Amino acid sequence: MHALRRLLKSQTEAHADPKGASDARPTAFQMIEDEGLVGKLSDKVALVTGGTDGIGLEIVRTLGTGMKGGFTSRDVAKGEKVRNGSLVEDSSLRLEVVEGELKSLTSVIVGAEIILARTQILDVLVSNAARSFNSIFTDRFHEKTGIATTPKGYAEDRFEQQFGVSVGTY
Repeated sequence: MHALRRLLKSQTEAHADPKGASDARPTAFQMIEDEGLVGKLSDKVALVTGGTDGIGLEIVRTLGTGMKGGFTSRDVAKGEKVRNGSLVEDSSLRLEVVEGELKSLTSVIVGAEIILARTQILDVLVSNAARSFNSIFTDRFHEKTGIATTPKGYAEDRFEQQFGVSVGTY
């Protein structure tokens, strides 16, 4: 059976009745460990956009356990904090931070040049970064639909910022 199919099948039961953050579902890292994949992808290179928060952060931590990895961050200081904190948790991680503001095509090009200078091969790209609003509990809701919206603004390249970040730079 294909490794991914086997992994998904083995996780179906654990995910059948989710109860939130404290339930028994395994973390991404636990799944990698369970499949015996830690260290088996050491010749592979991964890049995660938006690797300082949420899902991106967990992806960085997980990929970093067995691959050479890098992630983008709008705020390099925050990225370094994430990197250094992750290294304290697991000194085997091989992570690099690349500054990347996806509202700016220029920043994306510079970041890509930095990545190409460090490695000629990119095996995995996780396009995680996106533009969202600061909090679901804001007053930023569409007046007719009631759907939460991002603050109005424009990316450096004159796209509406949500489109510019989530689509324009790719």
